[in-house]
Amino acid sequence: MGYPHPTKRKSFAEQARHRRRKEAMRLEEQIRRHAGEYGGKFSSHLVLDEPDRPDIFNQQFSFYFLSTDRFTIWNAQIDTARWAFWVDVGNAAYDQTRSMLTMEEAIAESKFDFEPAEVSSSGKVLTYQLVKREPFCYAQFGGLTFDEQWEKLQSEIARNAPPPIHESFKLDHKYAVSIRSSHLPFRGCSADSPRFHRGGEAYVEIGKASALAEAGVGV
Repeated sequence: MGYPHPTKRKSFAEQARHRRRKEAMRLEEQIRRHAGEYGGKFSSHLVLDEPDRPDIFNQQFSFYFLSTDRFTIWNAQIDTARWAFWVDVGNAAYDQTRSMLTMEEAIAESKFDFEPAEVSSSGKVLTYQLVKREPFCYAQFGGLTFDEQWEKLQSEIARNAPPPIHESFKLDHKYAVSIRSSHLPFRGCSADSPRFHRGGEAYVEIGKASALAEAGVGV
C-alpha cells in the first residue's frame, strides 16, 4: 500500500498576522535564551560544534532569525564546500545510474510500499513502516544492484571528473514552512573555520537587506 499524503499546512506567509507575530515573539525569546551559544542573532535546533561528532557530519548548519518587521521568520542553511561537492557528485552518479535503466526498471526501482506499523485499539493506523524488499541485480551494472552501481559511479566521478564548487547565495521564495528559505554553500572552508561561523551573521544582514528592499526601503 502507498503512504497516505499528509494534510497540507498553510505556509507561514498565509497565516494570520497575530499568529505570525506570536511565532516571531517565540523565536525572539528563543534567540535571547540561546544568546550564549549563538551570539544573540539567530537560533537553531542543531548543535554548533557538537563535541566528539566526526568532522564529515559537521558540514551543514541551518538556523532561524527574525526580519526587521518582526512578523517575518527567515530560515537559512549553510553548506560547506565539502558538503556541496558530495551532493553534486551523488546527484550526477544517480542520474547516470538511472539513465542506464529502462522505463519499467526505473519505475520499479523508485516504487516504495508501506505497511501499518502501529494500530490503535480501535483499529486506526497510527504509524507506517517501509516494506523491506530484496535489491535487484542488473545485467547492465555487471550484476550490481542500483545502490552498488550508484556508489561505484560516485567514486569514479569524484576521482576522474570532480564537479566545480563555487560560493553562492540563493533565495527560495516557494518555501512552505517559513516565509523564506536560503541556501549558501561555502567554497574552500571547513565547518570549524571562522568563515563558516561568520556565515550566520552574514545571513542575518542579507535577510534584513532583502526584506527592506522588498518593502521599497533603501539600504
